[in-house]
Amino acid sequence: MNKKDYVLRISVIFLAFSFPFICLFNPDLKNSLSSSWYTSLKPLFITINAATAYFLFSLDNWKTPSVFLLLLTSFSIEDYVMLHNIFATIFFLSVIYSIYSNSRLKWYLIPYSSSLLLVPYGLLYLEIVCICTMCAFHSHLLYLKWNVDFNRKQIQKEITK
Repeated sequence: MNKKDYVLRISVIFLAFSFPFICLFNPDLKNSLSSSWYTSLKPLFITINAATAYFLFSLDNWKTPSVFLLLLTSFSIEDYVMLHNIFATIFFLSVIYSIYSNSRLKWYLIPYSSSLLLVPYGLLYLEIVCICTMCAFHSHLLYLKWNVDFNRKQIQKEITK
């Protein structure tokens, strides 16, 4: 992976991580991040979800969540409440398998699954914890990839000397 790919992925992770907190400061936001569809944050919601879906689609074991993220974004909560909620539920559930399929970082399932304890306080908090956990997972994965790439380049330099 080249520097441009790393920068793009870091940018998408940063935007995805920031979005829930941006939403918290919007007084028009109701009970979930999808309600940003009714606010001035609608373009940001669509853009970040599309960029995240693009990013996820490039990763092994993340194609299913990617497709459902794109579908939940395509079917607005405004016009297709039931479809949007079904796709959102499937998206968040499919992430469990994607995290589980990574042998080194399975422990991210603990905070991800623990977010269910927040349901009595509102769906918004569950979504925030899930998204932050996914962003932390992907940041960690990206760091591990960078570390391997960096060490490989160092070894190649040593060999060529």
